[in-house]
Amino acid sequence: MLRRKYDRIYGKQYRIECKKRFLDYKKYKCCASCQWNLHTELLEFHHKNPEKKEMQIVRISKNKGKMAEEMDKCILLCPNCHAWSHFK
Repeated sequence: MLRRKYDRIYGKQYRIECKKRFLDYKKYKCCASCQWNLHTELLEFHHKNPEKKEMQIVRISKNKGKMAEEMDKCILLCPNCHAWSHFK
């Protein structure tokens, strides 16, 4: 019971910190394809080389160094361009 309460409180705090880290990373960036930057919080991470992808960025967010490493392997795309990149 106590463990669940701890997880709920610190899990939420942890998710807020991760979200802030992602938003800070995207803050002054734009879509690598169309240069859209109206709402940078909507930009999505797209791995340049899927073979070098170790894990989804969200899954490794506990390790800040690894998360930054994985984000550097990506380009930021708007949702539209990201969908088109997977469609092609």
